[in-house]
Amino acid sequence: MPQPTTAPAQATSAAEREDLRAMVRAFARDHFPLDQVRRVSGTEAGYDPAAWAALGQLGLPGLLVPARYGGAGCGLAEAGLVLHELGRVLACVPYLSSAVLAVTALLASGDEAAQAELLPRLATGELLAAVALSGPAGRPDGTPSPGVTASPSPGGVTLDGEALYVADGHVAGVLLVAARDDTEA
Repeated sequence: MPQPTTAPAQATSAAEREDLRAMVRAFARDHFPLDQVRRVSGTEAGYDPAAWAALGQLGLPGLLVPARYGGAGCGLAEAGLVLHELGRVLACVPYLSSAVLAVTALLASGDEAAQAELLPRLATGELLAAVALSGPAGRPDGTPSPGVTASPSPGGVTLDGEALYVADGHVAGVLLVAARDDTEA
C-alpha cells in the first residue's frame, strides 16, 4: 500500500481540543434540534445542505486536510471529537464519509494529482465524496475486500464489480473506489 505523501498532522493541545469540542457542541446544539433531524433524515438527500455549508464556514470539513490544500492539517483525534459531538445530536451531515473517510483514503492513496484536485474542495465542503471499500465478500472483521476490478481501457481505466455499504454515496460528487488490479496475477 502506498504511504501517505504528507507528514503526520501536528497534534493540538488538550486546551485546543476542548475549545474545538465546545465550539462543535454549541454548533450542533443550535443546528440539529431533534425535530429537524427527524425531518431531514427522511428527505431524499438525508442531510441539510445549509447545515453542511455552515460546517464548511467553520472549517470542519477540512480538519484532516493538510494546510497546503486549504485545510487545518489536524489529526484523527480532532476529527473524532467532531464526530462525537455530531453523533451526540444525530446530526444528518456527511461528515464521516466525506471529511474523514474520503480525505483519509485520498491521503493514503499517494495520488498527488487527485489530492491537488479534490482536497481543496473537500476542505471547504463544496465537494462531497464517498468511499466504496467492500464487495459482496467483505470480511466480517471489517477488512476491505474489494469487489471491484480495475482494468486498462482506451479511455483510461474500467471498473467492474460491486461495492456495498457506500455511506452517502447517493449525494457524493466523487466516489473513491477500492479496486483490484485486473492485470496482476
